[in-house]
Amino acid sequence: MKNKKSKIAQAHIETILSFVIFVGMVLLIFIFINPLKVGNSNYAMLDETQARILEKVSINYNYVPLIVEDIEDIKPCFEVDNIFNSTNKILVYSSLGNRVDWKMQNNRFFIKSNIEGLYDFYESNFFNSSSGNVNGCDNLDFEDYSYGVLINKTYPAYENFISLEEEYIADYFGLKEELGLNNNFDFIVYNLSRYAIMNRTLATHKNLNKQFLAREIPIRVINKNAEFIDLIVLIRTW
Repeated sequence: MKNKKSKIAQAHIETILSFVIFVGMVLLIFIFINPLKVGNSNYAMLDETQARILEKVSINYNYVPLIVEDIEDIKPCFEVDNIFNSTNKILVYSSLGNRVDWKMQNNRFFIKSNIEGLYDFYESNFFNSSSGNVNGCDNLDFEDYSYGVLINKTYPAYENFISLEEEYIADYFGLKEELGLNNNFDFIVYNLSRYAIMNRTLATHKNLNKQFLAREIPIRVINKNAEFIDLIVLIRTW
């Protein structure tokens, strides 16, 4: 009977000692290794890489809407004041998203009429801009049209992602230095159908450790024709 009780007591002591040893090991891990701190550092590295990439590929442009009254009586085009104070390239779209012919003469816009009477102006040297054959326009009075608020916007540019990929392949370490990054990285750009439209960085600077931190970013970009495209960008760091 005594032997049985001794064995039970011994088993309890061993269980307690095992638990104490386990708790001690966990405390040592948090004191000396601190996995939470390492994880936060890794995510900070990923955050910085994402911010530097988006800063490099983004552009600034000016946007302003135009409303024309009684547009059905104006054919084939009309003339209004130039609201922009620069020589940047300009694109004009109708409210339905159709590109509109225009030209500049004597600091005045000559714009082809449409049935909506609503126009969107985009201004930046980044854009592909070309004037159209617009002649014989009506000179509108100030009460016949009105510009909206001129807004400066910042957007990632589709063509700049292409340039970033080319820079990555041509001079990876130079690009890292330009971005101010100490960590390694690569990226993939997908369309919304999950087809990779830019993925050449994966084969350029391979991750030999096979360990990385990754993030997918849904993003809307603008191209040189002032058209918006929805994409997904995967950024990996290690």
